[in-house]
Amino acid sequence: MMFKNKIILRALLQIWWFALSLCLANNNINNNNIDNKSIPSIPNDWVKRYELGHLTFSNTLPKLPPYIGNGYIATHPLHSNPMQSQTIYISGVFNGVAVYGNCTVPKTNCIKPHRATIPKNRIEFKPTKSNNEKLIGFALDMEKGIFTQRREIKVDNENNLNCQIDDIYYAHATLPNALIHQVAFKNMDKEHDIDISNIIENQFEFNIGKDGGDFNWDINGTSNISNNIYNMHGTVKNMELPDEKFTSIATATLMKPVLEQQSSSDEIIVKPNQTYTIFFPSIFCTSLDIDDHDDNEGNKQQQLFEDALQCANGKLEEIMAMDIHTIYSSHTNAWIDTMDNGRIEIIGDLDLAQSINASMYYILSSIRSDWPQGLSPGGLASDGYEGQ
Repeated sequence: MMFKNKIILRALLQIWWFALSLCLANNNINNNNIDNKSIPSIPNDWVKRYELGHLTFSNTLPKLPPYIGNGYIATHPLHSNPMQSQTIYISGVFNGVAVYGNCTVPKTNCIKPHRATIPKNRIEFKPTKSNNEKLIGFALDMEKGIFTQRREIKVDNENNLNCQIDDIYYAHATLPNALIHQVAFKNMDKEHDIDISNIIENQFEFNIGKDGGDFNWDINGTSNISNNIYNMHGTVKNMELPDEKFTSIATATLMKPVLEQQSSSDEIIVKPNQTYTIFFPSIFCTSLDIDDHDDNEGNKQQQLFEDALQCANGKLEEIMAMDIHTIYSSHTNAWIDTMDNGRIEIIGDLDLAQSINASMYYILSSIRSDWPQGLSPGGLASDGYEGQ
């Protein structure tokens, strides 16, 4: 289980007003509470979950898009504000000084403690003019813990063949260090195969995240690229208290996708009405994950830094060897189990059902039983109230 009932109940009691505010915020991804009859373009495979209150849908990206999280990491997969979509937060990682005089680099940067902003390197699909891209919409599945952007593109103009692309984002429930961007290509034609090899090879772009200025990235180099893995590793600029250590973080992002299955040819063929899936994993580790060392303070700090990097690369290697469908099902099954362990069912009021499920989703996205960190009013994907 990802969460324990006593933690959930404690969080519900402590932040009931936070939940109510999220009920209101949920309206943004529900097209201002208009019902399914006035959303004729909602995809058929989402209608039932929408009507049950487990899924919210919008034809356009809401002004306040939902975030994904697992209690350890959280981020907005998509956002009109680049600082939101290109950064990520880790529970317990702060920068700033609670006791004046403990400030370090530089002393003029004595800001109060706040949740540290971490760059989120990511992969983005870049459609071409010939793709004739059509945006279908965005869906947050609150029972499965996934956020999806759906669109359709033309892959063969001569034969008028279309492909549905689902960008599926989730912070893995049982692999807390893992952020997954999964892409599912569905052949919309009933008779013809499609080849998506050119799309996968040439239309996905690797982008560096936004640096919020909370870290020194110059210890042993800022990043390195090898075997299509992009590493970043650094240390927060300031300790909150004098007797603490500088928190180190390390990230490992795959720059090329892991394919559902390897092909002996250069083609990647998708049969009629079939789906082919690829994924781009990112791993985040911190010195908070690592057991303490007994050597002197200077060596201890450096060892924690190196261990965080080793942790990120090791976990990335492990997840790259896993089957994507196993990765996905283990995540969604864990979310469903959690919801089945304690939920509030509303019948006859879709708006209320979606709002309550959204509130539960955001609370559960920000806490986990195996990571004893506090829960802030703005949720984990925010530095609102400094993340305190």
